[in-house]
This record gives sequence, C-alpha cells and structure tokens, in this order.
Amino acid sequence: MYAVPINAPTSVRIENKDLREFALELTAYPSELLFPPVRTRHVSIAGRHGQYSLGDIF
Repeated sequence: MYAVPINAPTSVRIENKDLREFALELTAYPSELLFPPVRTRHVSIAGRHGQYSLGDIF
C-alpha cells in the first residue's frame, strides 16, 4: 500500500482543502448520502387486484 506523507506538498485542492483532508471527510458521511435509498413506484388500477410496477427511483 502506498501512502503520501502528510507533510508532502499539496497536489490537489478542492474548495481550498487538501484532497487528502477532503477524502477523510467523504468517508465520514452517513451511508444515506453515499448510497441513497431506492424508491419503488407502483400503480393500482380500480377493479383489479394487485399493483403494477412503474420502476424504481434512485
């Protein structure tokens, strides 16, 4: 495994933050932000039993 020393010069900045610092914040986010829930859409037709799938919303 290769690791960049923390005292090495900054090569990439995002919003004035060192990329290494940004990556640590990114891994600290809740899983709902990284993997949003999937919502399934269904429609029911009057007089019929069950539901028909309209697909998923990601």
